[in-house]
Amino acid sequence: MLLPFSEHLLSSFFLLLAAAAVCPSHLAVNASFFLTSLLCDVSSPADQINIRAESGETVILPCRAPENQTVTSAEWRRTDLESGQPVHLYRKEKLDEETQSPSFRNRTDLQDVENGDVSLVLQKVTTADTGTYECPSRGCGSLRRDVCRLISWS
Repeated sequence: MLLPFSEHLLSSFFLLLAAAAVCPSHLAVNASFFLTSLLCDVSSPADQINIRAESGETVILPCRAPENQTVTSAEWRRTDLESGQPVHLYRKEKLDEETQSPSFRNRTDLQDVENGDVSLVLQKVTTADTGTYECPSRGCGSLRRDVCRLISWS
């Protein structure tokens, strides 16, 4: 029995072979797409950090700018929130409270922005905070994305 990842890998490989048979001149492009897909599938589960917290605690969800560069913007999002509003949006050297999700107002801060540490400090954790959080942070021309899974219980 193949694991889901193995099935995906195998189907991607067969698509690559079929595309090469139809149009050999596009083999390099298709091979590049296949390798990119493979690398993404291999790296994403390992990159996620799981954090457990009890209700009422303060937690820190880690995130650093690329190579500890000066941060120009950082946006923490919870991937399962339908509103699309950020948990914490840092731009122009301050928190943008206007766009912040109301359930996170007055409960978030960033660890040490001046030194490239944009870890999210989340205070008074509740079970409603359980979810997957993403932190794409932009330094001087480069982007890094960190993913954390917060699991809270009462």
